[in-house]
Amino acid sequence: MVAYEYLFGHYLARGPDAAMDRKKLLHEIGVIVEPDQDIMIRALELDAGLRGKGRPIPFSDILVAATTSVSGSDLATMDRKHFGGLGIRLIP
Repeated sequence: MVAYEYLFGHYLARGPDAAMDRKKLLHEIGVIVEPDQDIMIRALELDAGLRGKGRPIPFSDILVAATTSVSGSDLATMDRKHFGGLGIRLIP
């Protein structure tokens, strides 16, 4: 799970304190993959490639895709429009 995507909704709906409470919960239930240089380089490649094709997507989705790609994980999403064709495995 990408913390930004998850926490953003909580931050907007319930405020910063609620988002930080949820962040603590994330650390208890799963592995947190922190962005590193490999993820940032992959994000750069994905972003530039998509923009070059006239298919830009939000940067938050670029980070999700890059993190998934570099970590070798599968991505559970319903947003196949943004994540399809990026070379990552999507699961329902």
